[in-house]
Amino acid sequence: MTSKKEGSASGKGGETEAQKSVEHSFFCESMEDAQALAEELTVMGHKVLSVEKSDDEEHDGFLVETLESTTLSRAAINAGNLQVLGEEFNAVYDGWCVAID
Repeated sequence: MTSKKEGSASGKGGETEAQKSVEHSFFCESMEDAQALAEELTVMGHKVLSVEKSDDEEHDGFLVETLESTTLSRAAINAGNLQVLGEEFNAVYDGWCVAID
């Protein structure tokens, strides 16, 4: 079983510079916004894992999940950019996580 770690740039030694598979998630109000956001993220090099109706009680709408191969330090920097991108598509950037080996 793999555990996940919430986004944080802290780590031991070179761990922050090793390439990792980083998952990002967004909540959108409409399927149209979710699909447009997914298309833009694909252009940016993300692999779209899912675009589906959210079952989260706090977020009514649609969930977009993507995967990006990057370093932890770069993921922390990218989070700010993805938050701004999310706002452009009427989405809330929910953050990132990475599987811990």
